[in-house]
Amino acid sequence: MLRQIINTAILVLLNLLNLIVATKGLTVGHYGDWHHRPTTFLPYHRDAISHAYNRWLTTTIIGISLNFLAPVPTLAASEIAYPSSSSSSHHAAMNSSNDPTSSTVQVWHLPNGDVELPQTISNFKSFALKNPVLLGSGGGGSVFSTDAHDGTSSKQIAIKVSWVRSADSVKNECKVLQTLEEKQTRNIERCLGVETYPQDARRIVIALEPVIDDAVGNITGETSQEIQEQVVQSMIRTMVDMLVANIVTTDVQVLISRETGSVLFIDMTEAKEMSDPPTFLDLALASSFVSEIVSMIPETLRSMASKTLLEELIQTDKKGIHLSREIYDILGAYDILMSSEVAEYIKSRH
Repeated sequence: MLRQIINTAILVLLNLLNLIVATKGLTVGHYGDWHHRPTTFLPYHRDAISHAYNRWLTTTIIGISLNFLAPVPTLAASEIAYPSSSSSSHHAAMNSSNDPTSSTVQVWHLPNGDVELPQTISNFKSFALKNPVLLGSGGGGSVFSTDAHDGTSSKQIAIKVSWVRSADSVKNECKVLQTLEEKQTRNIERCLGVETYPQDARRIVIALEPVIDDAVGNITGETSQEIQEQVVQSMIRTMVDMLVANIVTTDVQVLISRETGSVLFIDMTEAKEMSDPPTFLDLALASSFVSEIVSMIPETLRSMASKTLLEELIQTDKKGIHLSREIYDILGAYDILMSSEVAEYIKSRH
């Protein structure tokens, strides 16, 4: 209990410090790509300060809740030590093929642990995966692109290898992605399935598609105005689709194709399906989710975002799908999205 109280105090202080730093930067005009014209965007700064405060309040509440509700994890020595690769029992679900190149094993020593993969991996949902190339690594796991072959065709598929401690969240990510696919959510990765990591049965591997080449991670990153408008439309559509599917996430991450402007929402390890009706914590997560989407939209494209939001809300209603009053209230709290038409429409839904 004492440890939880200390952790909670540290969490509140760090979040408060983060809020002070963020709002101090915003009030003097340093926000995103507009720091060269501070006086022009003072209304936007007020919105951003409000968003920073809401984000601080949300993360503090969530952090305190998780700190007291979740058990304090402890790592046994067996969870820290890297397992031996000689155990054949770990190769039941995903293993090396008869291809001679499969005997070539690559090992990546990453900050969160090691990953060991053969040059060719077979029996992954009818695919043979070859030539793994590291794309990135984080707290949830490490992601690799592979050349996938099913006997008749070939394409690129990504695989995510979990750590021991993140196996449950990566498995949840696949489940959430499959739910979103069933509900026809746009611009979301497709999870092809879950397998056991060959070298350690406590870890898992999921397969994901598509793989986007030559991508950027933000709307204004080396893309034309036309593509930026397309990206904003795609992000708003996905936001509404996910709210309709009753699923929200934190730490929103997207990949944007420089060439086509196609958008892909990635890394759903923190995604959660909300209760019906939503709990207080669900609504806090939904507010944070919308806030993150809003913060990624440049000021010059706010009208495009508002127009797209109205179109999507109308189409949703025409399909006979109705968002909850609480979700409408969350959307209505963000002035960046509120044209007079959107405000009137949301008001009419109450």
